[in-house]
Amino acid sequence: MRAPMPAPEAAARRNIDAALQSAGWHVQDFAELNLSAGLGVAVREFPLARGHGKADYALYVAGKLAGVVEAKKEGTLLTGVEVESEKYASGVPSGIPAHVRPLPFLYESTGVETQFTNRLDPESRRRRLFHFHKPETLAEWLDPEQNPPPLLPLENGKPAPRRRRREETFAELLSRTFDFDVFACVRCGGRRRVLAYVNKAGGVRTILEHLGLPTAGVRLAPARGPPQAAWC
Repeated sequence: MRAPMPAPEAAARRNIDAALQSAGWHVQDFAELNLSAGLGVAVREFPLARGHGKADYALYVAGKLAGVVEAKKEGTLLTGVEVESEKYASGVPSGIPAHVRPLPFLYESTGVETQFTNRLDPESRRRRLFHFHKPETLAEWLDPEQNPPPLLPLENGKPAPRRRRREETFAELLSRTFDFDVFACVRCGGRRRVLAYVNKAGGVRTILEHLGLPTAGVRLAPARGPPQAAWC
């Protein structure tokens, strides 16, 4: 028989359960695992491979493991806790289907504070969150060419494929919004090409100074109240 969980840890689990459910996850005990419940299923006390213990929560997306949640009592400093979630992420048993190994989505939470790492990001780092991501969000990150359907249950445990809208470039946004084509040369009518992007402040300042253009930011006019009606 499992020993009862200390009160602070139990309170944190209740808060985490509620936060996951609020984000659209179906929270279950491992003994009652039912992956057909929905797109996202969060499983408590998920047993891992030998030497990796149990994940406080294992996150299933479309029938496959995608992430873990390391739970800590409220007030725990989360810095350094990611070592435990990384251990869980690399301990998925060989017979368990997973989208990526090690698991890419790592959460550490007290139920009040939550931090997150997305290992699919080329420059992955820990980020503070105000809430857990929806299962649909993780599904899109796992496969950008698919957009999960809003209706459940799923068909064959997979989201229905649908092409994501292509992101517009800044030049395309300018053209659509202001009818201004930045690639059209006003002198010869030809087309310009992008040779390099300069996004460092020092480089931008050097170019502006060479061209004799101002380098200081535009001074904003002070805010003013709305014009008063004639009868006021």
